[in-house]
Amino acid sequence: MKKIVFFMEISVSHITPVLSLIQAVLKKGHQVHCFSSERHRKLFSSLNVQFHAYPDDFFCADEEAEQNYNSLARELASLSVNGVEDIKDALLPLLRVNISRLYKHKAEEARYLLEKVLQITPDLIFRDACDTLGKEIGKLLQIKTVGYITNNMYSRSLMDAEPEKYYPYITGTDYIKGLFTDKERHEYIEQMDRFSLVVAREKNTFPISLFHSYDPDDNHNIIFSTDFLQPCVPVSEKYYLTLPPDPISLALEEGNVDDELERFVTTRSNRLVYIATGSFVAEEDDFYVNLIKAFQRTDYKLVISWNKPVAMQKEILGSLYENENLLVRSSVPQKYILKHANLFIFHGGFNSIIEAVYHEVPMVIKPSTLEQTLNGLRIEELGIGLTTRKMRGDGYLTTGQMIIDALENPVYKQNLQRYAQELRHSDFEEKCESLFLALGC
Repeated sequence: MKKIVFFMEISVSHITPVLSLIQAVLKKGHQVHCFSSERHRKLFSSLNVQFHAYPDDFFCADEEAEQNYNSLARELASLSVNGVEDIKDALLPLLRVNISRLYKHKAEEARYLLEKVLQITPDLIFRDACDTLGKEIGKLLQIKTVGYITNNMYSRSLMDAEPEKYYPYITGTDYIKGLFTDKERHEYIEQMDRFSLVVAREKNTFPISLFHSYDPDDNHNIIFSTDFLQPCVPVSEKYYLTLPPDPISLALEEGNVDDELERFVTTRSNRLVYIATGSFVAEEDDFYVNLIKAFQRTDYKLVISWNKPVAMQKEILGSLYENENLLVRSSVPQKYILKHANLFIFHGGFNSIIEAVYHEVPMVIKPSTLEQTLNGLRIEELGIGLTTRKMRGDGYLTTGQMIIDALENPVYKQNLQRYAQELRHSDFEEKCESLFLALGC
């Protein structure tokens, strides 16, 4: 029996994909310790693990760095697209502040985790790509670490292979075609690398890779994705494993489907559009209002998961709230809704992408983060949906045009049927065994 530690992110979307792997580790007879936020303790209640809650003030953002970043971002957004040199000048300080935001760990956090690890004396550490301390603690104590990412991996080598495709999104300048020459782009990235080293010296800590949250870059690495969703895995001496979801976990039904929701979904029209924009980042109010008004002229029912109190939803929507083809809630059982949906409009979170593919639902992605933006590009490449943020050589598409195409073009459904079969018959167990063999556990 080995003692194994999981350093997990404090976001639930980074936890749920890993639970099936933890179950597989437990089946091998190992002792498992899981670190996460106290509010997620219940996610581990059915597992025979020892749970350790991070202190409440762990991993808090640097408020000054956040304010500086938001101020510079607004300044950049206000510049005219015609002022190319002004944009280039404004971009560098913005990217520098963005690097400073990566260094949010504190000395007391490192000491706390180091003491915990010394008490547990683990044989192996699994760490989320966003976790910057677990890898360093492993190095210090000479404990083998396994990095993992709960999304597609978008590595530096992948981006360098297709710089025109990826780097405009990295710098947030995709709305300006051809802003940088290849040489300028290379120089900007080199400056970012150098500045990261400067920040590390100033903070008397270890340097953090600019791409650490997109590639765990450990000696052993797990990508919680699928072979068809992951663009490619780098040719490397390091170990990379693409681990698909356990089909059993995907097939599990939620148990919180109430009578009102079931009646709405299963009666009247069988044409349904599901709109969900995440637990933390909601869209502007007009986004929901305009979509509701547009679908009023159709026989589609709308289910909207909108993270706002009911009173605020009613105030914003007014008489629209009473539309018999509309159901708005703060949260809904997503798997149940997707089982009945014709279209899914959302930000592009990876767990939701997996569930949409499993239920064969075409997607329109309106991303709010870089990770979601890159996911949206991949969804379009696979022909299973569209993204509102893409540099299009063939002209501009409105969100309305994308919705119509996703609803009416049979190609999306045909592609989804093929990929859904791969999910339903994934080799999760075989890949887990391959991983355990590579790790000697």
